[in-house]
Amino acid sequence: MRLRKEKQIFMKRELRPRKKKSRALIIALLLAVSSGALIWNCKDRIAVLAKQYRAESEEEGIDFAYWMEINRDVCAWLQVPGTRIDYPVVQSITEADNYYLTHDIYQDENIYGAVFIEKSNLSDFTNPNTIIYGHHMTDGSMFGDLTKFEEREFFEEHQEFMVYLPGETRRYEITAAYRYPAEHLLSAFDFSTEEQTEKYCRLVPEFAVTYGGYAREGMELRAPFVTLSTCTSDNRSFRFLVQGRLADVKPRKEAVKLLERSEQ
Repeated sequence: MRLRKEKQIFMKRELRPRKKKSRALIIALLLAVSSGALIWNCKDRIAVLAKQYRAESEEEGIDFAYWMEINRDVCAWLQVPGTRIDYPVVQSITEADNYYLTHDIYQDENIYGAVFIEKSNLSDFTNPNTIIYGHHMTDGSMFGDLTKFEEREFFEEHQEFMVYLPGETRRYEITAAYRYPAEHLLSAFDFSTEEQTEKYCRLVPEFAVTYGGYAREGMELRAPFVTLSTCTSDNRSFRFLVQGRLADVKPRKEAVKLLERSEQ
């Protein structure tokens, strides 16, 4: 009788941790399923948005009035030929600069975020260096395709990108694509004077050699230019940059008056 009781006690002690493990496993599975569902919902949403974006940007048919009614933070549209980068560009008026790392064009929480510029840049893209940020998504959306420029052949064959504004179209010639340490360029370098900006531009070919990438021969970077910035998939301490200098500006057929960009 005593042996039976001791055996029962022993069995209970053995079963308890297994029960805890089972609960932990169930919780982990539920979290994985819910996380997976969230990711797929975000993917579905971004796929729908991407389809809408492509239809919108065909033949410069971007209806800025429409997009600015949806979100007054919309200030431009970016299109990079040869990639799926065909998105509106936002600049937060009331929120912190990192707001669009976790929110989409409709200002809903979304792990894909949105393509954006910071408040330190002007929304008319007239700064010496305007930086456009986007997540490097493994499914190729957002700025996931930007790293195509790591391939020499792709870099040579694709030499421009477009930035559409409500009143004009700005074409940029791609001069360089390379990895660079994950530092804030607008803080690390001085772009306040023409002399300092030119000094930075002369360093770009050296950056491409040092960190890995390409700088187009005979086509030096010059202001005003745009830097497209995204994470690298294999090293969080680096970013991948594609830089293009302004080639020409053309007025759009239907200029749209910008909404008052204030915090009121």
